Amino acid sequence: MSLSASSIRSGISDAEWQQRVDLAACYRLVALFGWD
Repeated sequence: MSLSASSIRSGISDAEWQQRVDLAACYRLVALFGWD
């Protein structure tokens, strides 16, 4: 099963979407600095 970002996005609030974006950015920074 494949889900697109737009299909996921339609089911959540703007605030939750922003939290998801921020968390993804945090995970990327953790990996970038080798803290994982």
